[in-house]
Amino acid sequence: MQSDHCILPGYEALHDLRIQCWIDGVGITYVPGCWDGRGGGHLGHAICVDHCKQRRPNNILVVGVATDETVRWLKSEPGDPRPLATATVRMRFMATQKPVDRVIEVVETGQAGADGDELIALLLPDTYIADKNDRSLIRKRLLCRKYGIEFLTHSRYEPWNAPGISTTMLERQQRCAA
Repeated sequence: MQSDHCILPGYEALHDLRIQCWIDGVGITYVPGCWDGRGGGHLGHAICVDHCKQRRPNNILVVGVATDETVRWLKSEPGDPRPLATATVRMRFMATQKPVDRVIEVVETGQAGADGDELIALLLPDTYIADKNDRSLIRKRLLCRKYGIEFLTHSRYEPWNAPGISTTMLERQQRCAA
């Protein structure tokens, strides 16, 4: 199990990571997300990041964790208590996932926070992997094109016994039942 040592302290550490990777001849894969779940779709966090690592096994895998404000902006509906866990908790959880090499909080907000424009400009990953159902997929693809970054998509893992269930869907069901 990894610990807090793989959590980057802030954006200032991104440039240093990029330089070290260039020196070492290692690429960087970046995968962003809210990582705020307990639903069937999010039970597969470990499997999701494992698949991302498998796509580029020799790269350092950097996971971007959205701020609480961005999670609210992206996911909240009236009565929705998002995020379910604070950014600190979500970052620590992602840091425990074996395939994850580094974790950083994406401190940008609104649309920029969802895409991590400033983070991408500093990190300059070799590969950016986004959820194929991300609502700003085109914008992320254009951001990668701007910096010459390989853009890939992945499908969020859904357990065989709970297809199509996400945290958002579970929250809606609970509010309707109340």
